[in-house]
Amino acid sequence: MFPEQNFNSEKLKNEFNNADNLTEKRLEELLDSFLEDFKANLIEAHGWPTGGSSAYKVAKAALNAYTRILAKKYPRMRINCLTPGYVKSDMSMHMGVLT
Repeated sequence: MFPEQNFNSEKLKNEFNNADNLTEKRLEELLDSFLEDFKANLIEAHGWPTGGSSAYKVAKAALNAYTRILAKKYPRMRINCLTPGYVKSDMSMHMGVLT
């Protein structure tokens, strides 16, 4: 599942997935907005991912978006990212479902 699918707001999903119009500046604004909403306890109200891993989900979506921005900016380079899912690793305390 792509991190953007964890968003409860179609507007946010579209913003993060809009490879044609998303810029580094706009991505930074979105992340600033998340931080403000997080501090004000408004993440659910504004459609951000909820739960204990909210910041992680937003960070993964931002990384995916930034990868698309870089790929567009440097078309002669091959720039990719991978979102494998919940993997058994030190980060997940080996509780992931994938090896």
